[in-house]
Amino acid sequence: MPNTSECAGHNQGIDVGYNAKYARSVESIRKNYAYFNEEYNGMDNNPYTGGHACLCENDLPASPMAASTNGLTVPKEERHQYFYHGDHLSSTTITTDANGDMAQSIQYTAFGEVFIEERYNNTWKTPFLFNVKELDDETGLYYYGARYYDPHTSLWLSVDPLAEKYPGVSPYAYCKNNPVNRIDPDGEDDYFVHPNGKIKQVEKDGEHTVVLVNKKGESTGMAHNIGDNVKLVNGKGKTQGLIINDQVKAHDAFKGIAEHTSVEYAKIEYNETATDTDKTLLYTNGIGNEVSATTMAKAIEYNGLGIVTTIDHSHPNGLAEPSGYDRISGEIIPYRPKGDAKSAIEYPTNAKGQPINRHVYVPNSKKAYKYDSTKFYPVKKY
Repeated sequence: MPNTSECAGHNQGIDVGYNAKYARSVESIRKNYAYFNEEYNGMDNNPYTGGHACLCENDLPASPMAASTNGLTVPKEERHQYFYHGDHLSSTTITTDANGDMAQSIQYTAFGEVFIEERYNNTWKTPFLFNVKELDDETGLYYYGARYYDPHTSLWLSVDPLAEKYPGVSPYAYCKNNPVNRIDPDGEDDYFVHPNGKIKQVEKDGEHTVVLVNKKGESTGMAHNIGDNVKLVNGKGKTQGLIINDQVKAHDAFKGIAEHTSVEYAKIEYNETATDTDKTLLYTNGIGNEVSATTMAKAIEYNGLGIVTTIDHSHPNGLAEPSGYDRISGEIIPYRPKGDAKSAIEYPTNAKGQPINRHVYVPNSKKAYKYDSTKFYPVKKY
């Protein structure tokens, strides 16, 4: 395994300008302190441990630039910035520094014990390991928010707060003893999604989780972390939706729900007008072959709630490709358009005149198709 990785965009000549943005931010903060006649005592390289990068309080070099093994250089204030690279369970497998040099590599046993750890510098190591949870060096325990987990014994140290819902599973067992395919994001559950598409909320604090349950209401062990400040909305009949602030996590949850349920689900991405933040609505009418995604998207814009950018939906049963198109040529059927084609023709752009991205996700094949007012075609990565 090589001990370096190329910086994103380096070979394409892309300059993101992180250093300039950083300098402007620091200068703005200093000016604000000066305006209010307050002394600035902040640290320009304060630790950030949000799961993607970490700024450490090590002594910075005297040189304004730090060289790397791949010939790239970075400003001194970014020298102690590190990036996490996770596997399918979000476990940290590699960390790299701002130059793209490998700083640490980790391998685990099935239940989370550190099997092999290699460090390529002697100044720093990440504490966020299995499931990107923090490992306490003194106790050897992982902290999951609701309870502690011991990877040596493969057991939780306390009972599952929702143990009564799973009488056939030990309340101390981790992921029903299937840690390779399953995760337990914080030791507690939040939004149960039934195979019929119904969502049931379980109150708790902290980050929220979509938990996929079977027909008996028992957890399948499959779950998706969807961040904080999630809101469940209920409409008429079987209509329900989840408003999620993190679009990346919402996308993963959408695919998981689509693969788990027998009804159509929609994923509507929009920029909320009141807060100028990007949000996602995961939405269903509880019907196997229909979801009023376009109608809901129009309502979001009509009521001034936001600007819609993406409308995706699943096809759990029957036709795989978007409806209303020729399956061979991919072209729209010109006479009496219907289904997905009709929606794309009638609502091609948002309130700002920008094209709306549309996809159909097919759970059975895990394939996706992009479509617009003229044609559809498969996408390689969704």
